[in-house]
Amino acid sequence: MVNAVECLNRIDGKSHSDLKPDNLVINEQKQLALIDFGHSQMMGVLSDAFVGTDQYRPPEVLKTRYGAKYNTKTVDIFGIGCCIFTIMFKRFPMLRGPTNADLLYRTVLAGNYEAFISTLNPSEDQYEGCNLIW
Repeated sequence: MVNAVECLNRIDGKSHSDLKPDNLVINEQKQLALIDFGHSQMMGVLSDAFVGTDQYRPPEVLKTRYGAKYNTKTVDIFGIGCCIFTIMFKRFPMLRGPTNADLLYRTVLAGNYEAFISTLNPSEDQYEGCNLIW
């Protein structure tokens, strides 16, 4: 997935801007491909476009509601993390989508990444088989 996004960024000069498991397909040769480029944007520019899907929308995109702009280079990084989380834990990272009602989303929106990890409070019992990443 990271290689596919990197190729899109490097070769086409674009950010996908809507990474989610639904936009990842695998062919018979077990090669992963990205689909649905309806939200793609030019790479590395400032944008105020409200793009993406709720459960995977990066905090910087949510801030456009308040007049902020974001660098399109960062949008796919958050999307990759959300995809990996969803595939590993079989649930959305932000349980209620990107709203201030979700403590994890508020924590990420504030840029407090250490608190984000401690809020998850992973234990071996809860995330059996995934303890190597924690």
